Amino acid sequence: MGEIDFKSKLIEKIQDPASRAAVQKKLDAALSDLVSSEFMPVIENMPKITEKERDYLPMK
Repeated sequence: MGEIDFKSKLIEKIQDPASRAAVQKKLDAALSDLVSSEFMPVIENMPKITEKERDYLPMK
């Protein structure tokens, strides 16, 4: 999300309206493709794992 915000702020700084619109259209199309792909699945039911249930061994 930070990268998307960064690119959006860069687009706002483009002085030429036609260029700004073209770049914004490309960013919108890329985001649309990413959202419609299965690259970023939607997590609907995230289990609530308590601190006691966590296994820290894989982190070490």
